Amino acid sequence: MNDDAKQDPMPDGLDAVGDSDLEALAARLDAHADYRVLRRLERDVRDPEAGPTVRRALYLDVETTGMDASSDAIIELAMLLFGYDAEGRVTGVEEAFDRFEDPGRPIPPEIQKLTGITDADVQGQAFDDAEVERFRASANLVIAHNARFDRSFIDRRFPAFADMPWACSQADVPWRAMGLESAKLEYLVYRMGRFYDGHRAIEDCHAGVFLLAQSAPTGEGTFMQRLLDQARTPAYLVEAVGSPYETKDRLRLRRYKWHNPTKTWWKIVPGEALEEERAWLAAEVYGGRNGARERRIEPKDRFKF
Repeated sequence: MNDDAKQDPMPDGLDAVGDSDLEALAARLDAHADYRVLRRLERDVRDPEAGPTVRRALYLDVETTGMDASSDAIIELAMLLFGYDAEGRVTGVEEAFDRFEDPGRPIPPEIQKLTGITDADVQGQAFDDAEVERFRASANLVIAHNARFDRSFIDRRFPAFADMPWACSQADVPWRAMGLESAKLEYLVYRMGRFYDGHRAIEDCHAGVFLLAQSAPTGEGTFMQRLLDQARTPAYLVEAVGSPYETKDRLRLRRYKWHNPTKTWWKIVPGEALEEERAWLAAEVYGGRNGARERRIEPKDRFKF
């Protein structure tokens, strides 16, 4: 075997096949019950049926030195400003932002391994706050995948984001109800027949916008429309104040979460389920009375608690 043959990246001369021929081969494989073809995620996302842009959203993602926003720092911030029409169809990405910032201390080895971002990449780098503000001011809505995590870092670094309405492409779309076993971004993109190089903020942003532009299998518009519907639905923060210790397992099974600073079990409840939740708390936690504390969550307060 000669050296050229050893270096051939594609078997049987496929490197000489044109794109249209490769697509024809992929289509034939896709049509067979024993195969499924994944195509690389395209960045130029626009729904061909989209009407005029009526609003703009900012999809963002951060890479950080760790999980604790009170002590860790953002090392990469990526944002995509994109438009959508009155029916929640994506009209296209209009502008992209992807920058590093030096955290002032070494990046932990496990974070470097996960993200591929090294100390050399961030050395001397800093976000341009004016540029970030321009992106923020151009949008009506901020979206992230696992918005609770991203927001905890963004609000500390850029306080103006605290007044923005937020949505979450992980929590605000009923993925499992639509037959998808996981809400992880890479898995969802894979189920849409695409793959991408993950673990970098800008790649995850492109994946998120692509995902929101797809049509829901249940025929109820796009995933973006499902997200918007959920984000507009009134929700309440319900806190099981002073709940007896022996009810902790019941609360946990009911998907309440423990907030250690206030020593309180809490849960976000949609408005239409509030009466049912009150009845459950009275029967299972408070011995027939209603002892919980409730607060309506405003759009700008979503994913803060």
